[in-house]
Amino acid sequence: GSDHQNGFLVPDNLTRLRDYTADGVQRSLEESLGRLKLDAVDILWIHDPEEPTDRFDEAISGAVPMLNRLRSEGVISAWGIGSKDAAMLRRFVDHSDPDLIMLAGRYTLLEQEQVGLMSACQVKGVGVIAVGVFNSGLLAREEPSEGAWYEYGPAPKWALDRTRQIAAVARDHGVSLPEAALNFPKRHPAVVNVMAGMRSVAQVEKNLALASSEIPEAFWNDLRTLGLLKEEV
Repeated sequence: GSDHQNGFLVPDNLTRLRDYTADGVQRSLEESLGRLKLDAVDILWIHDPEEPTDRFDEAISGAVPMLNRLRSEGVISAWGIGSKDAAMLRRFVDHSDPDLIMLAGRYTLLEQEQVGLMSACQVKGVGVIAVGVFNSGLLAREEPSEGAWYEYGPAPKWALDRTRQIAAVARDHGVSLPEAALNFPKRHPAVVNVMAGMRSVAQVEKNLALASSEIPEAFWNDLRTLGLLKEEV
């Protein structure tokens, strides 16, 4: 859609077409290469194959063989799957040969339930790009406000309570909550990149500073002791 405030305009007749067939992948890539005036791209992504309905079978029989072919021909350097649905990502990791997954908001300082997916990626040599690491902005401030959001809606009580507990431990160690949130995913050996949304040069500089911070090991240990960080993380 359009974002008039930031000068991003998209004609109303251009809408998203979800096509996970081999032809769909090839056509999409050819059109993108034409617009970019390139002969090859680095990474091609299968995006949200679970929305609005499960398209795994279509992608695994159509898109995946085409992506493997494009990779072998050097048209793309790598391919991956991006989603916030960890179960869907695990299916691709188990049944295909991606180079990367992009996991949105499911391996964060607040949520570490997807340790199994992370371990599977590590075993298979699939790199993880962690995105949504601030959990909709909940971890982007020193202390979450009452009006904080989570998953496109008001943050539930459990998320606010847990975030405040983590923030208190962070303060005890002289660490800011955003610092801890941005550095947490990097501790897993499967994570090859952490991405955060930025809208200005100032935000880029701030995030670079946060990501370069040294977090004391005692902070992570205290989180484990309090049950705020899984033992296996």
